[in-house]
Amino acid sequence: MEDGFLRSVGLGVEGTAPLSLVVDEVGIYYDARQPSQLENLILDSHHYPPETLQRANRCIQAIKQYRLSKYNQVSQASSAEKPTPHVLVIDQTQGDASVVGACADANTFTQMLRVAIESHPHETIWVKVHPDVMAGKKKGFLYPLPFEHPNVRILSERCNPWDLLDAQPVVYTVSSLMGFEALMANCEVHCFGLPFYAGWGLTHDQQICERRNQTRTLEQVFAAAYIDYARYVDPII
Repeated sequence: MEDGFLRSVGLGVEGTAPLSLVVDEVGIYYDARQPSQLENLILDSHHYPPETLQRANRCIQAIKQYRLSKYNQVSQASSAEKPTPHVLVIDQTQGDASVVGACADANTFTQMLRVAIESHPHETIWVKVHPDVMAGKKKGFLYPLPFEHPNVRILSERCNPWDLLDAQPVVYTVSSLMGFEALMANCEVHCFGLPFYAGWGLTHDQQICERRNQTRTLEQVFAAAYIDYARYVDPII
């Protein structure tokens, strides 16, 4: 059992109860070292009828319209505060099982940052600090920075992820869910780990999962993950 992809309004580390959960009887979605029910759903998603994919597309558009994310802490930044990154590197928290499950470690984050700098020598590289780190509850891999570079800046203010994705930056991630949100925002996404959305032809992958040997559309992966895999609590009833 694990948190779903539209979890709550607030952080779990601050005691906010989840409104979405996943129950996986095969493995768990963030552990690419073994199969999971979500991986099997994505492999079978080519059987989805058109109405399911249309529903997935409507859900994606609603998430973008209402600027929803996993934690939903900030609705929208003011125009004066809103950064417009062209290159975005997403940090995660130390001890996060999804990092190990994505076949990654601390060195993966350092390598990812170096590749981002080398691939965009004339751009500012923005490193987004994880909300749990900003709340003072956990430590990050890239905050404080593992090395200094004049092109790298830290983004540690609380913000809605869509404020960063509106500019459609090039996104670098290990296994963060924000990488999938970036796909919904039509961003170019580079994965240095193996999150559930990697390996299907949607991302630029540094690793290979032999089980994921089929291409899938964004709507197919979304329908498998957000509709068929996750369970939701109605917050009104």
